[in-house]
Amino acid sequence: MPRFETVAHVYVMQVQENVSLKPYNTFGIDAIARYFARFGSAAELQKVLSDTRNGPNGMFVLGGGSNILLTKNFEGFVLKNEVSSIEKIAADDDFVYIKCGAGENWHQFVLHCIENSWAGLENLAKKDKPGFYQYTYDDIKRLGNAEV
Repeated sequence: MPRFETVAHVYVMQVQENVSLKPYNTFGIDAIARYFARFGSAAELQKVLSDTRNGPNGMFVLGGGSNILLTKNFEGFVLKNEVSSIEKIAADDDFVYIKCGAGENWHQFVLHCIENSWAGLENLAKKDKPGFYQYTYDDIKRLGNAEV
């Protein structure tokens, strides 16, 4: 039986028209993007930037949608950033240096840090009420055995 491994994830960039942004913003506002595309790499971003539909109506790069308030439809091009990666660059006695993709989900990033015992972000992960994140000592120990 042959064994298969995932070598790389391939994103096929597809430009869509008149896309609802409701699932892409935490307020759930149903604004419409005239053009919409996702990108998962710098090469895909360059490809969409060269698209002829990037005209006078502008462009908007959208991340997780938690720091925006949509008030009307967007007649330009909305680019959904899905560049995700988490890489430990270096560590010393005081710090861990991490390179993280700009499209990485914040909550998953914090959980990844906790699971790797990289303490310091654990109070910014679990949403217990709107706008506030809280992890208990027991949560931290259970998830990553991080030093507290």
